[in-house]
Amino acid sequence: IKNNVIFIRNKKGGNMIKTKSLLILIFSLLFSNYYLSFSQEVTITTYYPSPVGIYKELRAKRMAIGDSFYDPSKHCWFDGSCSPSDIDDDADLVVEGNVGIGTLNPQRKLHVDEYNGGSVGIQLTNSDTGSSIQDGVVFALTDNEMAEIWMYENNALRFATNNTERMRITSDGKVGIGIVNPNGKLHVKTSSDIEVARFEDEDGNKVLIDKDGNVSIEGELRVDKLRVGDSGTLPAGRVGVYSRKDRMGIWDYGVWTEADGGVTGIGWEYGMKGVVKPRWNTGKAIWGVVNDGYHFTSSSWAGYFQGGKGVKIEGDLYVTGVVYASNYMRSDIAENFLVRGEVEEGDVMVVDLSSEEGLTKSKKPYSSLVVGVISKNPAIIIGEKKGGENYKPVALKGVVLTKVIGPVKRGDILVTSNKEGYAMKADSKKIFSPTQIVGIALEELKEKEGKIKVFVK
Repeated sequence: IKNNVIFIRNKKGGNMIKTKSLLILIFSLLFSNYYLSFSQEVTITTYYPSPVGIYKELRAKRMAIGDSFYDPSKHCWFDGSCSPSDIDDDADLVVEGNVGIGTLNPQRKLHVDEYNGGSVGIQLTNSDTGSSIQDGVVFALTDNEMAEIWMYENNALRFATNNTERMRITSDGKVGIGIVNPNGKLHVKTSSDIEVARFEDEDGNKVLIDKDGNVSIEGELRVDKLRVGDSGTLPAGRVGVYSRKDRMGIWDYGVWTEADGGVTGIGWEYGMKGVVKPRWNTGKAIWGVVNDGYHFTSSSWAGYFQGGKGVKIEGDLYVTGVVYASNYMRSDIAENFLVRGEVEEGDVMVVDLSSEEGLTKSKKPYSSLVVGVISKNPAIIIGEKKGGENYKPVALKGVVLTKVIGPVKRGDILVTSNKEGYAMKADSKKIFSPTQIVGIALEELKEKEGKIKVFVK
C-alpha cells in the first residue's frame, strides 16, 4: 500500500489490479495483519488464468488476443515459452478475430461504428503533421453517408496499383494521370500506344484521343463547346468548334475555323445530329465569312464541304446570291421516277399508260407523253429521295446526254422516234403539241445513231 493505493501483483511481479479505497480489502488486511502499516507494500500472488473483472485502468507491455493465442506455449514472443517464437518482436498487440470499435458485432478485421448516426473516421498522423483534429489524413463516412478522404496537409494524394503510381491529386486540386506534375485540372499523359482517353455511351458512340493528340469520333457527337487548334482568345459567348491563329471577332458561332487568311463558320449553338440552330441575334443558320487581315472579303470560300454523304438541311434554304450546281460537265435538273424495263443513260422516257404510275422508254414517233431523259449524274435532283433499282433520275430540264438517230445538226428540234428510247430530228409540220418535244440538239451527229448533248425542254 503506497499513498492510499493498493498494488496487487501477479506471480511474475506485474501489476494486475490498481484501485483506490478498496475498503473491504483494507479492513481484511488490517484484521489479519494488524502489524502492517500503510507505508508497507502488500503482495498478493495470483495464478494463471487471471480473474475476470472490470478494470478502470489496464496496462500491458504487449498483448495477444484470440482463441489461438490463449495458450502461451503455442504462440509467443522471442522471450516466451514456445519454440520457435512466431510473434514479431515489434508487435505490441496481435488479434486473431475481428475488432469492433463502437459496435458489438464487427463484420471486418476492423469495424468502426458511430451508433448515433454521426460521422465516423480513421485519422492518420505522424510527428511531422501534428496530431490535432485537423492534421494528417482522414478516411471517413460523413453524417450524410458520403465516403470521404480528407487530406489536411498541403501535399498530394496518390493512388497506385501494382506498386506503380497511377493517379494523383495535387495540393492545388489538379488531377494527373500518368504524370506527377499536372498542368491543368485534368492532365493525362501516356508514353505507350494506349488511348489517352476514351468516352463511350451505352449506344456505342465513342470519342477517342490517342497519345499524339488526335481525336476520332465513332457515332453521334453532341457538342456545346469545343475548341480545336492553336492558342488565342475565344470569341465571346457560346462556341461549338473553334480554331484560329490569332484574335479575330467577338461573335457567337457554332462552328468556327480560322487559319492564315481565312475564316469559316457555321451558325450558332451546338450541332445536334449534325443540325445547327440559328444564331440568336442574327437568325442565321449558316454563317460564313472570309477575311484578309481586318477586312472581310469574298476572295476565297467561306465554307467548303467535300466527301461523305454531302450536306443535309432539314428545313428551307434561302439564298440571296447565285446557286451554282454542276456534276461532271452536266447541269440538268432531274427527278427520281419508277421505270419499267431496263434503261440506261440517254434513254428518252414517256408516261407508261399500261400502269398507274411509272415511265417507260419511248417506242413511237412524235409521242406527246414525253417526260425526259435518263440522267447518269444530274446536278440537282428534286422531289423525294427514292431508292431501289426500279427508280432512276430522269432529266426534266437542262443539258443531258441523249440517244439520237442521225444525222442531226446543232439547233435541230428533237422528238421521239420509232426506235425504242431514241430521239430524232423533227418535222415541224408534224408537231402539234409542245409535249412532243424532247429538246434541242446542242451538238452535230453525222453517224446513224449515238449520244449527244441535248437541252431538255
